[in-house]
Amino acid sequence: MKKRVPDPPVLSVRRGLSRTEALAHAAEHLNCAVNIAKQAVNPDTPSMTLVRAAIFQVEVAAELVQASFSAPPEPR
Repeated sequence: MKKRVPDPPVLSVRRGLSRTEALAHAAEHLNCAVNIAKQAVNPDTPSMTLVRAAIFQVEVAAELVQASFSAPPEPR
């Protein structure tokens, strides 16, 4: 049986997020991805779980960067 309604997006960025906020959050997610990737190369850890976590962090960061491009300009 086919679904008639598509699944909602797994990831969405909060509306009204400022460019600065979006980029700050993206930087945090990228830092997390780097730390997770560093742990993944340790032979004593479950690498695939960590790699998936790092990929997720990078995907979140990418969405936040994209949102920063569409955010309204901030007042100076």
